[in-house]
Amino acid sequence: MGQPITSIIINNYNYGEFLAAAIDSALAQTQQPVEVIVVDDGSTDDSAALIERYGDRVTSVLKENGGQGSAFNAGFALARGAIVMFLDSDDLLFPTAVEQVMRRSEQLPRALQLQFRLAITDRDGTPTGELYPSSAHRLGHGDFRRQGPHMFNYMRTPTSANAFLRVALEQIFPVPDAVYIQQIDNYLSRCCAALGPIAAFNETIGYYRIHGRTHSQTNDLPLARIHADLVRFRDGYPYVRRVALAAGTRGLPAAPLDVYDLDVATERMASLRCTPGSHPFAKDRRHAALANGVRSALGRQGLSVQQRALHIGWFAVMACAPRQWTHAIATWLFVPQQRMGIHGMLSRARTAVTRRKAVTR
Repeated sequence: MGQPITSIIINNYNYGEFLAAAIDSALAQTQQPVEVIVVDDGSTDDSAALIERYGDRVTSVLKENGGQGSAFNAGFALARGAIVMFLDSDDLLFPTAVEQVMRRSEQLPRALQLQFRLAITDRDGTPTGELYPSSAHRLGHGDFRRQGPHMFNYMRTPTSANAFLRVALEQIFPVPDAVYIQQIDNYLSRCCAALGPIAAFNETIGYYRIHGRTHSQTNDLPLARIHADLVRFRDGYPYVRRVALAAGTRGLPAAPLDVYDLDVATERMASLRCTPGSHPFAKDRRHAALANGVRSALGRQGLSVQQRALHIGWFAVMACAPRQWTHAIATWLFVPQQRMGIHGMLSRARTAVTRRKAVTR
């Protein structure tokens, strides 16, 4: 096949029911040569037998279970492409995905990471008509190295919606797999932001499958996931900062709570107010979380004035509300099935106030 232009690394754990579709989508790329590396992280279903049926069409790695970070490390160790894409085994790539990535990379050769969008499908692969991230969100684009504490304060995309230059990943890998057993995409994106420019495009390059085991989907306030995200951010931050310092990037604070990142700030406030006893930052206080949230909202790339004001309002309400109200307020923001963004939260709050006034009268 020759030297591959792109390496597609598929990481899998017990997703045998979706894995074949993911592999087929990677093999069906219109632009070649592409190498497909499939890393199975100790699955207990029929994934290993399924991978074996592809023979030498893919490079397979069957390893003991160690988490997503260890699977990424194993796959990248074998990758030869100048551009590397990581595909979750429940997602799919369009046949033109590599072609789109290569065209955009040639247009912006300095970009170390390219961000795209994914079309959402249901469990059976039927498109819902929605995008992830939603078109209402402006994806992070530009060189963030001079943003200091705001270096990570932009919209990031999920694993399968990214492409990375190998020269960037060589400065990042191996990743701290003991920390990142999940959601390694946040680690890679933060490191890339500290290394050089990131390019974002409104094109879609694949499908993001929503199903019962999708990590980011829940019908209730995902406090356990929020807690795990904050622990990963806390424990992974020193590694990100080390990558930045090694590359000569300055301005990142020594302490993770001094970083302004709207995503982290919202999880921090929800954790602190809803579960203060298990909050990962023992000395954290609501006034500090409020100040960080306000600064994060004001400094977030791509938000309108109204969006900034709405986010600031959410932080203020969370910081000042009685403890028994905070779970409901946080749920409106974090659970897609129970809100329409912060607009929905404020609308419901107005309705509740109106009803309460009617009762008191």
